[in-house]
Amino acid sequence: MADNLEAAVALMDAAPELINEPMTAEIFQGVTPLHIAVVTQNISLVRHLIDRGADVATPRVTGLFFRKSLRGLIYYGEHILSFAACVGNKDIISMLIDAGASTRVQDERGNTVLHILVLQPNRTIACQALDLIMARDAELDQPVPIDMMPNNRGLTTFKLAAKKGNTVVFQHLVNKRRVVQWNMGPLTSMLYDLTEIDSWADSMSVLELIVVSPLREPRRILELTPVRQLVNLKWNLYGKHYFRVLLFVYLLYMLIFTMCCVFRPIMDIPVSNNTQDKTVMIQKPLNESYVTHADHLRLVGEIISVLGAVVILLLEIPDMLRVGAKHYFGQTALGGPFHVIFISYACLVVILCVFRVCSVQAEKEVMALCLVLCWTNVLYFARGFEMLGPYVIMIQKVMFGDLLKFMFLMFIVDIGFRKLSVDGVYDPGVWHP
Repeated sequence: MADNLEAAVALMDAAPELINEPMTAEIFQGVTPLHIAVVTQNISLVRHLIDRGADVATPRVTGLFFRKSLRGLIYYGEHILSFAACVGNKDIISMLIDAGASTRVQDERGNTVLHILVLQPNRTIACQALDLIMARDAELDQPVPIDMMPNNRGLTTFKLAAKKGNTVVFQHLVNKRRVVQWNMGPLTSMLYDLTEIDSWADSMSVLELIVVSPLREPRRILELTPVRQLVNLKWNLYGKHYFRVLLFVYLLYMLIFTMCCVFRPIMDIPVSNNTQDKTVMIQKPLNESYVTHADHLRLVGEIISVLGAVVILLLEIPDMLRVGAKHYFGQTALGGPFHVIFISYACLVVILCVFRVCSVQAEKEVMALCLVLCWTNVLYFARGFEMLGPYVIMIQKVMFGDLLKFMFLMFIVDIGFRKLSVDGVYDPGVWHP
């Protein structure tokens, strides 16, 4: 049917059973003549096929060539209407809908035609086709708008555009939902619908999807109206006050833990004949660690320290399991490596508690590491201040990006030189294989 309309019409008249015959090859399974005519935008052929009884609703393409995957070349969905929407021919779209094609069909992933349009590279054509399909669907007077239909992952068209960072379709949908409140010359007041955007009553809101997304493109949506205004409003009303209270509580907790480390139970070392041993004080055994009033006061601080570590673990681990360790520790927007420090500190405090109960003489090493980690975490809270935030982000990227790679390289070089020093003194005049 390579643009030979007369031959195609003659073939349809001679063998009408071939009109709805799908391909059976694994790579193109389910493709019908109407699919091909739609993709090639042959309007005359599409009209002839429909007039001769071509099925516009039932056929589904399931071949490997058309499946959504990382190696997939195209993703036009499964149904004929989604193919027509992706090529963007309005005449063919209207023709198929008039012939009985449903605007609400979903593929095996639960994606509607609008979901599939979000994933297309040509954003302009996608917006035009999206407007046409939404307008035709509105004529059916359905209780739920088509753009509010979720796929199998619970994502509507709006949320999928946010997750994929499709700023063109996202802004287009936002503009379709806005309402003009009043006009006065060049000034215009508009009301924006925050449904699906605000995280107040939606665990899978646009803001949540942007934060947890491993892609960089969704971050650009934070600069769009009304998302930018919403984030600024939430920060000024709630976020910064919560952040400052959290900083105050954390600093108070760190001071308590630091005092417990400074006034840890130690005693003078017994008289020893070993002149090489420079140790002057050692850790007290457990039965002598909590005797005086000062010991009891320190015990209260130690209990607070352990409970704080347990609370940190209870808050961090569920979020890590929900987002995934790779994304949770690797994304700057989620705190990045600071979460590693939080969890490491909490685990070391629990280990320190076990050492105290078992009278293990290794508390000072663990305490020193805990103090380094806990006070390093103060940089995490500096992110909430406009003056210090950008510098903390820059330091974080340098330390856990380029510096980490450089340290790994130096570690390999150090191993090589250590091997050389073990083998013997290097002599430039002697060949060392």
